[in-house]
Amino acid sequence: MPAPPLSPIEQHAREVIARLLDVPVVQHDDQSAPGLPDLRIEYPDRPHAVAEVVCDVDQPRPKQRAALNSRGWSIDDPSLTRSWAIEPEPDADIRQLRKDLPRILKSAEQAGRTLIQPLPWSQLDKIAYELHRLRLVRAHSFPRSAGAPAVWFAPGRSYSWDGDLDLIPTWCAAVLAAQVDVSEKLANAPFAERHAFLVATTDGDLTAYRTLTKRPHPGWPDRPPEALPTTAPVLPTGVDCVWACGPERVVVWFPDRGWSNAA
Repeated sequence: MPAPPLSPIEQHAREVIARLLDVPVVQHDDQSAPGLPDLRIEYPDRPHAVAEVVCDVDQPRPKQRAALNSRGWSIDDPSLTRSWAIEPEPDADIRQLRKDLPRILKSAEQAGRTLIQPLPWSQLDKIAYELHRLRLVRAHSFPRSAGAPAVWFAPGRSYSWDGDLDLIPTWCAAVLAAQVDVSEKLANAPFAERHAFLVATTDGDLTAYRTLTKRPHPGWPDRPPEALPTTAPVLPTGVDCVWACGPERVVVWFPDRGWSNAA
């Protein structure tokens, strides 16, 4: 029985790796055995290598996105005078948020609050505690323009909000730590060089997703479009090289040459 074709993301990874390394890259996982890495890099002058393609996805996030699609991504409440961007944790209950947020945010506006973060614990007050109870990362408000919603949901895990490219090595380590099966699969592969190709998505770390663009996000410091991280990633056993793929950029780290642009 023939193996199923590569997924669109795996095909994209195959093309990016082949273009940068200028060598053939083919499907390796033909399902002839369990636990085979996705791709095989066929170096003509040295032993072949393998690569595993991984998407950064918080597992509860697609379910939450479906709830938002069903119940609505915004709340129109005339009692609120500002527009509030709400960042929920992946397991936050959207139904409960829609019920409780207008009351809590009205209290925040009356208290002159424009940014509420439930952490650190030492600074929790009543409003921050209620947001913590609802499983929110932060609530940030802006002057409300005509036609703008009172509340809009902006789900997405984040480690940083400044667009620092040295977030990327941290993100790589975090994704591989969360998906230990990737390094285990590569460690068991009988190849001398093993690659992890990590794909940033809107269901994972949104800051990594935005950082892997050619244009800085508004409010972030200006940087050259081809700027690279400056720190090496801490990789688990089994992963020798790591690729970080976003919507517009791909960067790759090799132990003997550091970071370089791949796309």
